[in-house]
Amino acid sequence: MDAELSWGTGWTAADGVHFDAYDQPVPTFFRDGSPVDPATAGDLDRLEIRYAAAGSPVSRSVTLGDRLQVRVEAGPGQFFERIPLVLEKGDTLQWIGDGTVAAPGSPATTENATGLVVNRDGRSVEIRWTGADAATLWPSAFPVADGNRTLQVLDLKATGRLAYDIRIVDDDCPGSDERAKVFIGNRDTGVANTDDGTGCTVADLLRADEQWESHAAFVSHATKTATTLTREGVLTRHDAARLVVAAARSDVGRDLVTAAPSQTSVVAGQELSVRISGRNIDEVTLSGSCLAGDAGASGPGEVKLAIRETMLPGSCRITAETLRDTGTTEIDTFEVQIVPDAQGVVFRDSFSSAAATSEAWSAVDGVWAVTGGVYRPQDTTRTGWKSVVDDLKIADGSVEVGVDFRTLATSSAFGGIQVRTAKPGDAYTQSGYMVYLRPNGSVDVFRAGTGVIATGSGTAVTGPTTLRVELRDAEIRAFVGADPAPRVTVTDPNPITGLGYVQLVTGRAAVDFDNVRVTAPLR
Repeated sequence: MDAELSWGTGWTAADGVHFDAYDQPVPTFFRDGSPVDPATAGDLDRLEIRYAAAGSPVSRSVTLGDRLQVRVEAGPGQFFERIPLVLEKGDTLQWIGDGTVAAPGSPATTENATGLVVNRDGRSVEIRWTGADAATLWPSAFPVADGNRTLQVLDLKATGRLAYDIRIVDDDCPGSDERAKVFIGNRDTGVANTDDGTGCTVADLLRADEQWESHAAFVSHATKTATTLTREGVLTRHDAARLVVAAARSDVGRDLVTAAPSQTSVVAGQELSVRISGRNIDEVTLSGSCLAGDAGASGPGEVKLAIRETMLPGSCRITAETLRDTGTTEIDTFEVQIVPDAQGVVFRDSFSSAAATSEAWSAVDGVWAVTGGVYRPQDTTRTGWKSVVDDLKIADGSVEVGVDFRTLATSSAFGGIQVRTAKPGDAYTQSGYMVYLRPNGSVDVFRAGTGVIATGSGTAVTGPTTLRVELRDAEIRAFVGADPAPRVTVTDPNPITGLGYVQLVTGRAAVDFDNVRVTAPLR
C-alpha cells in the first residue's frame, strides 16, 4: 500500500497493473549528458538521474536544479505518473490552464489543465506538464504526520511521453501564464507577455480567462491595465493600444450562450434535460454537486443530466461552462430544487455507486465499503459499528433498509437502524432509539438511557429481508420483510422527540445493507 501511494510510474501489462516503486530500480547519474559519480557532483550542478524498472516499458529521467524536471518515456504505451501531495489545513489547489479550483479532500479530473498549484500561506508549489491526456486528484485515508496532515494523490495519465516540472514559487501570481505572447482565448494579440517584476505577466493581469459581468467591464479593465503597465514601463504605448483593441474585438464577457433546464424541480435519481442554445459554441460542460457526473455537448442541443440518487431535498446550483470556438469561455449558472418523490422519500441509496455513497455517508466506527451493490462494515467482531447519513435529520417518518446476514451469525448478532440520534456518531446508549433485527427474527427497540423497551419475535431470517422503522410522535413500529403486520409496536411514555440523525448499526455480525429509503413526514 505504501508503494502504491509513493511517487512513481505505473503501467498496465497482461498480468495487471505494475508500479515501479515496488521494484526499486537502480539509478544511473549524469552531468551534462555524461555519466558521473554523484559523490563528485557540486551543490549547484544540474544532476540527472535516469532509471527504469527491470522489464519495464517505461524509462524515467529526473534532473535536479532550480526546479525538478521529470521526463517519462513509454514508447507507444499508456502509463500514469503518481505524485503524492501532503497537505495542511488551509492549503488550496488550483488547476493551471482551466482556471478552476480543486477542493482538497475531494476527487477531481480535468483534461484541459496544464498544471497544478498548491498554495500555502502565500508560497506555492507549481507542477506544470506537457503530454498528459488527463489529470486526476483523489484523496487517500493513509495517515500522515499522526493524522495532522492529509494525503491527496495526483495521477497524470499519458501515452508515449510525459514531461513535467516541479518548482517553488514565491510571487504575486502563482500559476502564471508564461506563454511568450498575450493570448485572448486562442487569438494571439502580438503583445509580448512580459513579467511586471512581481512574478505576474501581462496575461495574468489582463485576466481574459475569467468570467466578466459584461464585455464593457472587461474592455474597461483591459484599458486600465494597459495604461498602468505603460506608466510602469512594462508595455510600450504601441503595445498597450494593441492590447486594448484586441480586448475590444474579443468576445470576453459577452453573453452568447443560454442553458435552460426543462424543469425547476427534480427527484433525486432521475434525469434533468437542459437546452443549450447560442453562438460560437465549441464545447459545453455541465457540473454540479447534485449530479452523478459531469455531462457535456459539442454544440447546441439538449443535454441529459443524471441527478445523484443520494441527494437530499434542497437547492442545487448547476454550472454550464462553454468553451467558444474563439478559445474564450462563458459560464452560466442556474438552480434546480431537489424534491421528495410522490411517496415522500427524502433520501435513498441503492449502493450502486461507491462515489455517491461516499458523498452521502460518514463511517463513524470501523471501515465501511460499497461491495457488489451493498454497504458492508468490514469488522464483524464488535458491537456498535455505525455509519450516518450526512446532513439528514428527521423526527417522524420511516426508515427502511435491506438486511442480509452473510454468514451464520451468533444469537447476539444484529443489524439495525438508529433514529432521532442527537449527534452524528452517537452510540445507541447516548441518544435516540436503535431498532435492530437478529437472525432469529426478533426485533428490539432500545432507548438511550433506558435500554430495551420492547421486543417482538417472528420467523428466523434465512436470506435477504427488509427492516422498516416507522415513527409517529411517541409511537415506534418495526416491520420485517413483506409482513404487513408490525413485528413490534411500542409507545414510549417519555419519548425522545425532535429531529435526529439516521444511522446504520451492526453488532458482531457479517451483515450487508441495501436499498435505504428515508421518508418524512409520515402522516
